[in-house]
Amino acid sequence: MPVAPVDERGTKLFYTDTGSLPTPKYKTLVIVHGYSWHSAVFSRLVPLAPKHGIRLICVNRRDFPGSTPYAPEEIDPVRTGDAQDYAKFMNARAQELGRFIHHLLEVEGIPGLDEKGQGGVSLLGWSLGNVFCLSLLDNLNNLPPNVAQSLAKNLDSYIMYDAPHWALALKDPPPGSDYRSALKEGKTQEDFIRALNSFLSGYYHNEKPIRDPSKLLILSGNTGRIATSDNMSPEELKACFDIEAQNRSDVPILRGIRFDAFNRIARKVLFGEGKAQPYKLPCRIYGLWGEQSCWITVFAGWSFTEHLRERKERGEYVPPIPVVWMKNGNHFAHWDEPEDFMKISVGLMHGPPLVNKL
Repeated sequence: MPVAPVDERGTKLFYTDTGSLPTPKYKTLVIVHGYSWHSAVFSRLVPLAPKHGIRLICVNRRDFPGSTPYAPEEIDPVRTGDAQDYAKFMNARAQELGRFIHHLLEVEGIPGLDEKGQGGVSLLGWSLGNVFCLSLLDNLNNLPPNVAQSLAKNLDSYIMYDAPHWALALKDPPPGSDYRSALKEGKTQEDFIRALNSFLSGYYHNEKPIRDPSKLLILSGNTGRIATSDNMSPEELKACFDIEAQNRSDVPILRGIRFDAFNRIARKVLFGEGKAQPYKLPCRIYGLWGEQSCWITVFAGWSFTEHLRERKERGEYVPPIPVVWMKNGNHFAHWDEPEDFMKISVGLMHGPPLVNKL
């Protein structure tokens, strides 16, 4: 069971690794999972990685299987503290993720990025995982000097995969578009979790040409495909989903929405707010959304595109971030459509793709 040390106190992060390839300058994709669903949910990508010429590493965040749990003094301030406590917590997670990638480069021997663009590390954040990736990018200059130099040289790209609107400094959805209204809440937590997972992993008719957020729930409907979580066996659910870690840490971590913490991080990383000007993105960045995802993420993809247009109209800095839509993909496209997901991800890793028109 591979683990990587990420501080001097014995904190470790568990990860899965498809291993090195025969070619010397392959690229490596590091995936950071989302809310409650850990690295095992990417297991269907594992046999595809060598075929597509990449090394795939999926890391478990703190509290999830194999990784060091949070100590009470680490997580309690997130539950009860203020915005400053929350910022300290996220900065510490950035340090851990940065040291993790540094460990892969220096100890596990993944190829660095050369002058021809070969090798290097691509980072992919899924859903809530984007908050941790953006926090790392915001703290690149605050890492230990050797770690900062390593990442500055070898971090090639970052893929924002099905990020929700609250992670990207975007406006809130229209009044009444509360996802809880789409759930059939039961009397027990188990009923609610089952309904929430079905909603998040369902398939929806999101009529992209309209792009009217106020109509998302109206236009959402049954596509004839079963929600991913409803199609999983009990054994698969148990292997991928961790309700205990969700309650211990992911639920309090979501308090960052209340503090505007996620948005502050995104505004700095994606739009250069408070950064030295002229601003330059820390690496190539892409937005990837599923066309049939739940409205929380589809709304984010639409809004991100519109926000870029609005910035251009106002004469403000517009980051060169292509937006790509995965046809027929939902929030769990990596599970239901692993081959298509891998093709798109590898294409982004290797350079600017032929993207859909905004």
